[in-house]
Amino acid sequence: MTLLGRTHKRWRLCAYMTTISALVLAIFVLFRHDNSRQHVLSRRPDMAELLADYAEAHEDVKRDEVNALCRFHGFRPYGQPRKVYDLIAFTSSLDWLEIRLNTLAAHVDYFVIAESSITNVSAGGLALSQNWDRFRAFHDKIMYRAVNISPARVDATDYMNNLQHAVFTEVLASSVSTDKKPNPGDVLIVGDMHELPRPGTISILRHCDPPSRTTLASQSFLYSFALHRTGFSWLYPQATTFGSSLRNTILPSDLRRGLLPWSLRVRDIVYLPYHAARRWWDRAVILDAAWNCSLCHGTIEEVQREMQDLGALDAAGNVSVIVDHVHASQDLSAGEDRLLRLVEQKWMDLPEYVWEQWKEHGRFGYLVDRSGPGAGFGDIPETFVGT
Repeated sequence: MTLLGRTHKRWRLCAYMTTISALVLAIFVLFRHDNSRQHVLSRRPDMAELLADYAEAHEDVKRDEVNALCRFHGFRPYGQPRKVYDLIAFTSSLDWLEIRLNTLAAHVDYFVIAESSITNVSAGGLALSQNWDRFRAFHDKIMYRAVNISPARVDATDYMNNLQHAVFTEVLASSVSTDKKPNPGDVLIVGDMHELPRPGTISILRHCDPPSRTTLASQSFLYSFALHRTGFSWLYPQATTFGSSLRNTILPSDLRRGLLPWSLRVRDIVYLPYHAARRWWDRAVILDAAWNCSLCHGTIEEVQREMQDLGALDAAGNVSVIVDHVHASQDLSAGEDRLLRLVEQKWMDLPEYVWEQWKEHGRFGYLVDRSGPGAGFGDIPETFVGT
């Protein structure tokens, strides 16, 4: 073999080994990144104290404490505090709105709320607008608008997607010329009414730099905080950041469904593989970051409405079936196979506001104890017995 041939062979071998090494390194990096997505909101006393201290927006920020807080939870510090917006697609539960406002008002900067007079099953009226004075203590933090959402004819998901879309495109968009406008990098939280972030989670979102698609995984409960769904996390709500403009920000409905931003799908078709890769890369999960309480309502009417939204019309129409299932700690939702565990009151994991209102004023009892004859529902007699 000539010298030129031997040199060429060595170069081919070198190129082959370099390619193999690069592939192995790429697989290692991708595997490591994929296994580093999960973070857990700490309940360690020192971290819990820092989470509480920095959940509220204030100027007295000690960078060493914030840096330690972020590093402990696996994130880089953001560099400077930023605003947090809680985007709410309001349906009908005034109690849950009260709980949300009182739990998060000291921690988020603004609540962005859209409400439609027509639900996906009926014309229900503007419940929040009609009870506006009930929340007057929070008016300075609320951006609210009644919107026109046509009822979805296919399923409830379409209706909620449209309502969440309106929160962003009609309510938040109306603030861009005011002092309440979001700036690039500000945090947007997207969730249903019954998906409530923990105050400590706000500290992470405000001061640290999680990816643009961050899931705030919830501890999940059914009917009340006394019935815990074990063995899995509810992978909602989500958080993202405001982009350079409204157009360059992930829409709430796209964020929730894991879709690419609509502007990219329309304008940048050539770059879809790149954006799809970024979507995969720029995501994380914070475990134990929120509460999710399904069918946790104080009236049969509200449970029936939610069951209708889920398509379980047979169960929704029968009061006896609902009460019997609640008493028996059985799931009304067809096809569910979850482990349900009753929790003693002293071990309950619930928002502090709910516990205080129940202990001091006897309110929200249906979120703590469903054992009474009426299963805690306020629109049926306490002497009701399911038949």
